[in-house]
Amino acid sequence: MICRPQLSITHAYKDIEAAAELHLISLLPTELQDSFAPYLDSEQFSPEEKHLVKQADLICAYIKAQFELEHGNHEFKTAKKRLENLMAQSRNGLFFTGLFAEFWAFD
Repeated sequence: MICRPQLSITHAYKDIEAAAELHLISLLPTELQDSFAPYLDSEQFSPEEKHLVKQADLICAYIKAQFELEHGNHEFKTAKKRLENLMAQSRNGLFFTGLFAEFWAFD
């Protein structure tokens, strides 16, 4: 049997995110839950919305890595390079991350 811990970690994070989304909805007054659910429950997102969220996550991770490096935390050096490579690849397929990479983040 081939163990793929990365996949199980990814699934665990997705489970945590789903539980957090549902918890946020449950904190709303009952009469507002149905109205807000499409904005808080990623299962209700359109493919385009999921695509935008993925791009935003990538940009946020890059900004976090850059911040950590600027404050002397060199553990983020590899992560920043990986994110730069992902954004460079994204220039063709992900509009906002490509735009971010091209005009703001790096040469």
